[in-house]
Amino acid sequence: MRIKSNLVGTNIYIKNYELADKLFCTNMWFNKVNGKYLSDPTEEFVDDNYCQAVDDMYNSPNGYYFIITRICDNSRIGSFCAFPDETEQIIDIGYCIHQLYWRQGYATECLKMIIEWAQTQNFTTITAEVAKDNIASCKLLEKFNFKIKKESSYKKYHMNIEFKSYIFEYHITKPH
Repeated sequence: MRIKSNLVGTNIYIKNYELADKLFCTNMWFNKVNGKYLSDPTEEFVDDNYCQAVDDMYNSPNGYYFIITRICDNSRIGSFCAFPDETEQIIDIGYCIHQLYWRQGYATECLKMIIEWAQTQNFTTITAEVAKDNIASCKLLEKFNFKIKKESSYKKYHMNIEFKSYIFEYHITKPH
């Protein structure tokens, strides 16, 4: 799924993922620090199925894959994905900011933009699963009034690493 035009904020814009973004993303996702809480594996656990899924992301019919880019210098600084459920009422999100850009407000701006975008797409609810140990991400969602719906867990792809997690939920309110 793809958006027709970039989402533009104050410091960043969000654009569709393209194959040219693959190396940037996989370097970030496979990194043991940057990708620590992602379900993506580290490089040694990548297999052909995973590679094929990444190759097909730019034109996925199942979800949106985005690149977060700084306006000031067009540097890619992160990735974002969003998956509508079968009713197209609920959208589940995931994000990763490159560690060079942590604690600079980019994830906050990105989440604000995605909430606004989801509202224009007529979604009623946004969900996000976050490792309980990922304090920064949990605090970011709480800052936007996401509430913990339930506890869960997830594993890194093909790795024996499991994270206890929270499923956060945000109910979108329509503007008056």
